[in-house]
Amino acid sequence: MARDQPLVLVVEDSRMVLQEISRRLLDTREFRVVTATTLAEAEQVMAEAGQDIFFSILDVTLPDAPDGEVVDHACARGIPSIVFTANLDEELRTEILSKNIIDYVVKDRTAVRQLVEQALRLKRNRGVRTMVVDDSPSFRSFIRQLLERQMFEVVEASSGKEGMDVLAAHDDMQLAIVDYEMPGMSGLELVRQLRAQRGRDRLAVIGVSARVTEPLSAWFIKSGANDFLHKPFTEEEFNCRVLQNMDMLHMVRELKRHDEEKNRFLGVVAHDLRTPINGMSGFLDMLLEGQSDPLSEDQREILEIVQTSTDNMLHMVNDLLDVSVIHSGRLDLRIAATDFAALVAERVRIQNFAASQKSISIEMESDALPPLNIDARRMAQMVDNLLSNAIKYSPHGSTTRVWVRREDDVVHFVVVDEGPGISVEDQTRLFQSFARTGNQPTGDELSVGLGLMIVRSIVQAHGGDVWVESDVGNGAEFHVTLPLAADTGG
Repeated sequence: MARDQPLVLVVEDSRMVLQEISRRLLDTREFRVVTATTLAEAEQVMAEAGQDIFFSILDVTLPDAPDGEVVDHACARGIPSIVFTANLDEELRTEILSKNIIDYVVKDRTAVRQLVEQALRLKRNRGVRTMVVDDSPSFRSFIRQLLERQMFEVVEASSGKEGMDVLAAHDDMQLAIVDYEMPGMSGLELVRQLRAQRGRDRLAVIGVSARVTEPLSAWFIKSGANDFLHKPFTEEEFNCRVLQNMDMLHMVRELKRHDEEKNRFLGVVAHDLRTPINGMSGFLDMLLEGQSDPLSEDQREILEIVQTSTDNMLHMVNDLLDVSVIHSGRLDLRIAATDFAALVAERVRIQNFAASQKSISIEMESDALPPLNIDARRMAQMVDNLLSNAIKYSPHGSTTRVWVRREDDVVHFVVVDEGPGISVEDQTRLFQSFARTGNQPTGDELSVGLGLMIVRSIVQAHGGDVWVESDVGNGAEFHVTLPLAADTGG
């Protein structure tokens, strides 16, 4: 529990401010808090709980210590400190920073919020592994001190090669400070290699150099760094850059975590909904097939409407399941040699029933093709989505054309409808989740905006490409290309 809720010492002579800081820290449920209003009280707390204090928040003007003596006492006991002051001038700023404090916060309307944010950040920094790559031992030692003061764990490397070895040994590395001039591998080359191994969602990289003759900030960032600092820099500037980059990395990770939780939730809900919907559909089929009492025409019509709604609901649930699988990165393919032209012909035959309800004809032309290495079930889903999309937005009595062609080393699959067309603006977001155009289905069909996103994911998983060509008022052409000899391996 002590590790999960570290102890924070708050020393402040204003009881109102003291209570507010304590309350806000306790409200996070991340800390325990002990307080003092004078230097004497603070000394007693430090003597009794010094080893357990995670860090302290210190007012530099106390009734029995008006000149910041409490900071010296905390430093003497090795207790990390954030200075809390109302009157900060350059002399005081220089003096308190020279005492190796974590940081300072000026008393204003946002001060308490800043303190809580700093406390949460310091707790988050514990166990976060960072790396300093520089051939200068003194510079590595200086940066180590700054990073450790912010509660980071630090690993040193004296060259680019050693830096890559350190990265390989620590999968949890989150920050790298990289110098430009080093023997062997340059800092720029190291950044390129670091970035090839770890994306920006896993590793923040900050370049440093004393060189002023080249545009190194641009070179580092173009090589993949997040930021750049010119030597010599102040401790305060370094801390701000590091913490800003780590905050950004934390936010990205939190967004990914929330997105994964959302996908898991969608998957669970969709899976649990599918069972009762299937049960409803089965009983409706029994009633419509006359396995119960005979139905009147009105009863049959009502049940058919309910059945259509149930089918639509099941389709939506299946789409949600697919989206949760795609977003979680678990779209596994079962690859096998498949006659793609025959697969398309079969899906056209099945979709002809829905098309006939709107007097839409589907015409298909196909070249002779060798077998494709594809997941037949997923590819049938892709074809169905494009065909049903064409039927959904095409007017009654129109024609939908389907082409399957061999073009060099790809198969080109095209679905052409006679619908209202798609504006350039809508085309830019057409394959995104829940994307909808300004067009309305011509037969009151359901549209939730997931079908084309699923199409894109299936095609890209097979190493292919998908796009739309359309002018408003002249229908739409959906194009899919698939590699002839691709084997995605599942």
